[in-house]
Amino acid sequence: PVETTTTPRRRPVSPGRTPARGILALVAAAALGACRDAPTDPLVGLVAQEAYAALALGVSFPDPGAWRASGWLEEEGAQALEVWRDSWDLPAAEGGEVREGTYPILAASVARGAERVALDAELALLAEGVTRAEALVAEGSPAHLVRGIQIARAERAAAASALDAGDAPAAVTALLRGGDALREVGPEAVARSLLGEAETGLGSISEPHPYSEQELERLRRLVRGGRQALDEGDWVLAIRRAFYAKALLEGNG
Repeated sequence: PVETTTTPRRRPVSPGRTPARGILALVAAAALGACRDAPTDPLVGLVAQEAYAALALGVSFPDPGAWRASGWLEEEGAQALEVWRDSWDLPAAEGGEVREGTYPILAASVARGAERVALDAELALLAEGVTRAEALVAEGSPAHLVRGIQIARAERAAAASALDAGDAPAAVTALLRGGDALREVGPEAVARSLLGEAETGLGSISEPHPYSEQELERLRRLVRGGRQALDEGDWVLAIRRAFYAKALLEGNG
């Protein structure tokens, strides 16, 4: 059985089936100003090439939550789904490792429960997401956006090949990796990852430290405000607050 090793938090809205607000959200530390919150319209444009950016496509991706609703996940697969969900509150690298560990369990369960026509439909979802992303991200876009799309494109091709070969578990694994590659550069996932990193950094501060009491209080406000924005579904504001908190933690505030 799969056991979650993370402290459960407020579960993210399923990032696959719920259309993201807006078409393209690109958020930069340069937009933060003097620790003041900028307008939260997700259609903010490319503020700076070197900034961290989030891509909201407004389409669905292959979604393990929907697979459970379809009855494709057995008990072990349902447990893996909970781990997959909790992973989005972790820092990016750690969350990715956790999700990778859930893929074989989810894939085996779905492969037993889903018919080929259903898997073809999931492949179509991933293909649409990749096509939309490729149309929105232009030359010179931030490297992590380009990398996420490249991974999703490769996994889409891998899933199609596996389906043609009759290898359903491999196809589902590729669908998971491809969908998650696009989620990882989406605004909700970016907000959760950055905030998790900021919370971890704040919690690891111990004596002696280089921060003044004023700086510590500013960090606490930013992290609390980021969590509140996240709970309210304002991914852009959560990203801004978490990004600025990280900058302060790194001595760049």
